[in-house]
Amino acid sequence: PRADALRYGVKAVRHPDHGPSEISRTWVKSPGMLFEWRDGGRTVVQFRPDLPVMEKGPDGKETPHKYIFPGGCGTFLGHLREPESDSDPVLFVEGTKQGLAAAVWAPDGWGVVAVPGCQNWTGTDLSWAEDREIICLFDADVFHNRDVWEAATALKEALDAEGAASVRFASLAGAKSKEGLDDVLGRRDPDKRTPYLRRVCEAAKKSLGRAPARKASGDAAQLFTEKGSLLAQTAASTVLEGQPAALAHG
Repeated sequence: PRADALRYGVKAVRHPDHGPSEISRTWVKSPGMLFEWRDGGRTVVQFRPDLPVMEKGPDGKETPHKYIFPGGCGTFLGHLREPESDSDPVLFVEGTKQGLAAAVWAPDGWGVVAVPGCQNWTGTDLSWAEDREIICLFDADVFHNRDVWEAATALKEALDAEGAASVRFASLAGAKSKEGLDDVLGRRDPDKRTPYLRRVCEAAKKSLGRAPARKASGDAAQLFTEKGSLLAQTAASTVLEGQPAALAHG
């Protein structure tokens, strides 16, 4: 709703010339959406162009940039909702749109803090977590992506060090591997979104479980499943295709 967008600093950029002054015009080439990250007395803008900006790397390959921040902005959080009482929990959510979805649909009284990327909390002020119940809600790939898993685990350690009363991890059960809270809530009727979010948080666990295997890169990636398990028959066939071999009795 428009009222929620204005409350959380979401604006439409209808022409590139009207883009944020903090971001170079070389990165603002199309209309898009502007978001504000409010961390204490600091505000950092984020631009999401309608058309991702392509950047060519040293190897000649182009990388799409879907979200753009000002250069040198460092790390920060978005404090979207303050908890109303000492007993109300705080949802710690990964992602821009995911954080906004939590701010709109979280149960009354709950606090909501968002982080733009899984590692962007490092170096930020986490002292607000003292004596708080924290429920972390990362994208669904936290259980399969080793980098995200490690970032979430390190966050728990940092929150524990700040004196958080408890730190638990909620899971978006049934979500696709790269889906976030906004995707999952968007498939539900509005009157069912808050109850679903409450149930997800009530089922949150103290641990993420065993660390997922690191994904192989290049040609080796074809020898493993998405969860890191070796495809033995595929691996054997690949070896036999590339090297002369013979079977013999041991």
